[in-house]
Amino acid sequence: MEVTGVAGTRHGHGLVIGKFYPFHAGHQALVRAATSSCDRVTVEVIAHSVESIPVDVRVGWVQSEHPTARVVAAPDDHPVDFD
Repeated sequence: MEVTGVAGTRHGHGLVIGKFYPFHAGHQALVRAATSSCDRVTVEVIAHSVESIPVDVRVGWVQSEHPTARVVAAPDDHPVDFD
């Protein structure tokens, strides 16, 4: 049985964007849903250089659980003004 999208059609390419800081069951479910309804999936792991879990570790987590997905890292070192 083929899993299809909401409209009943299979999608060509899915994109999942997140920090995965850390990678948890909700992220797993989201990526699993994308891989089951899309021919190709890209997962973009966004990270700031001051975060305690390096981006390459997070990319590894996602890639090891979802080997059919293309997992890429994206820097997000923009200054944050919390005031």
